[in-house]
Amino acid sequence: MIGIKELRKICQKSEYAPSWRTQSLEGRINRIFSIYLTWIFIHTPITPNKITAIGTIFYLSGAFLFIFNKYNLHIAGLLLMFVSFILDASDGEVARYRKYKGAGIGGAYVEPVSHDIMYSFFFLPIGVGVSLAIGNLLPIIAAFVATVSKLLFRLAELRYDFLERVLTEARGEIFKYSKGGETPKSLSYFVYRNFFTGTGMFLFLVVAVFIEHIDWFLYFYAVSFFFFWCYKMFRQFKRIKKLK
Repeated sequence: MIGIKELRKICQKSEYAPSWRTQSLEGRINRIFSIYLTWIFIHTPITPNKITAIGTIFYLSGAFLFIFNKYNLHIAGLLLMFVSFILDASDGEVARYRKYKGAGIGGAYVEPVSHDIMYSFFFLPIGVGVSLAIGNLLPIIAAFVATVSKLLFRLAELRYDFLERVLTEARGEIFKYSKGGETPKSLSYFVYRNFFTGTGMFLFLVVAVFIEHIDWFLYFYAVSFFFFWCYKMFRQFKRIKKLK
């Protein structure tokens, strides 16, 4: 029977595993625990896609607990979300152990869609809870702005890829999605990975819960994600001019 140490080499340290630099600090912490769930899953018929679905349910359940203005439920919500992140790491590890080739349906569709669902229903229940607690609509408005801006940011990337495909095929060429180069080492990439991805936002939420200022969490991401979306569109408009 395979041991944890050997399983880590296959699932976390092989050439097919994500680079450590592409993961947030919280994401690296998840890997410490995920391998134990992976060891359990590989001895069952459960598929990586089902693990992804279960993780999404845990994540949303945790977020919706924030509707209730009770500190102990907030802690329970954080725990559920933490488990969801461990599951999110485990699904890929199971896929690598079973030697699934390429991104497949899971990596190319199920995983991204699960993240879209998470971002769609993450800020809103938190905003509802804070607004009900303080009797002010500003938190729910901030939650709405953060949600829409984050989704528009992700959608802008897809739309630009589609534009490049249309223009490439119009020239009679075959479009190939970029596989990306080396992991950026810039400060901006480090900040984005550690504070503006799902696992990165989780750390901020933990702090906000413990200092009992979840409203600050919502305001921060409403402003940040709106800025990121505007900046993304500005950069894409400049690139589009060069494509014509």
